[in-house]
Amino acid sequence: MDSLQALLARLDYGRSADRIWLVGDLVNRGPANVEVLRWCMAEQERVTAVLGNHDLHLLAVAAGAVKQGRSDTLSDVLTAPDCAELLDWLRRRPLLHRAQGVTMVHAGVPMRWSMGEAEERAREAEAALAGDDWAAFVVGWRSRQLAETAQQARDFETLDHLTRMRTVDGDGRMVKGYTGPPAEAGEGTFPWFDTPDSHEREPIYFGHWARLGLFRGKGVCCLDAGCVYGNGVAALGLEDETLIVQPSVEPRLLDNDDT
Repeated sequence: MDSLQALLARLDYGRSADRIWLVGDLVNRGPANVEVLRWCMAEQERVTAVLGNHDLHLLAVAAGAVKQGRSDTLSDVLTAPDCAELLDWLRRRPLLHRAQGVTMVHAGVPMRWSMGEAEERAREAEAALAGDDWAAFVVGWRSRQLAETAQQARDFETLDHLTRMRTVDGDGRMVKGYTGPPAEAGEGTFPWFDTPDSHEREPIYFGHWARLGLFRGKGVCCLDAGCVYGNGVAALGLEDETLIVQPSVEPRLLDNDDT
């Protein structure tokens, strides 16, 4: 949270007019998860945050699908007096946000999906997360249970691609588990945005891929500056494309060889 606040100070963020888009992973990437969630909630319509894989991981832990891992920092949320309210707000965040001629997701959008299909898929999966049976839905997805319906299978695939994808195979399907830099990806795999059938579409802003780092390519921009590794947190102006990187002011959470 301190690094975020330092970045906002450099941006001269003003609550009355400015709008902030966050590319996801509001939690589990630092020591002050509760403070980040409460700040986002207090900002209301001024902040648009898409769900990241670590946000979904928190929901999965809360639902009993998995236990916290050795590098997780979720206890402050799970033991907070307003935990239920925080989780309820978090699970209602979008998976994909389109506005001003650009798209924001946490991880990426497969080239084999049109933007219209991606948005449709996102709305469907968001409805499941916002519904009364959200916990069972998250448990099924996170624990890799067989989907009960064709729609649920589609929603599980949507969550994987929008929040976890880094590389894809020759058919454009997500390669699970790879976290390294593009140059070290397996033979026959490609960054999701750089496949043989890549084509023109509206710009996509994303995070997630820390070992890709700050990156601008054809129609894409990765804004993960590796704050979790003690590097920094980045912001890009949608109107003028000015990039600002705030060095981390918090302890390193992970070593570079951690996943």
